[in-house]
Amino acid sequence: MKKIQNILIYVLIVFVAFILISLLISTVTSKDKLPNIFGYKMFIILSGSMEPTIKTGDVIISKSQETISNGDIITFQDKKSGNRTTHRVVEIVFEGRRRKI
Repeated sequence: MKKIQNILIYVLIVFVAFILISLLISTVTSKDKLPNIFGYKMFIILSGSMEPTIKTGDVIISKSQETISNGDIITFQDKKSGNRTTHRVVEIVFEGRRRKI
């Protein structure tokens, strides 16, 4: 039993080391310097604009998607300032035209 426990601990240590090394590599090689594991990025919420769904200080995990719909919670980056914002989609506009959902 002790031998199985030691093997499981070793596997867990190797797994955690793999995750940490992946984070380090993705941070160094990423253009935006955000930790990225298999396409997922982590963010810390800095304001209360999404409360009560997401509270200030919460950590969220985000992944790029091809499509979005009304009601989705998305994180996007402002092209001018570079700031990232997390909000719920309430309306989708294509080049000045509103898409009805």
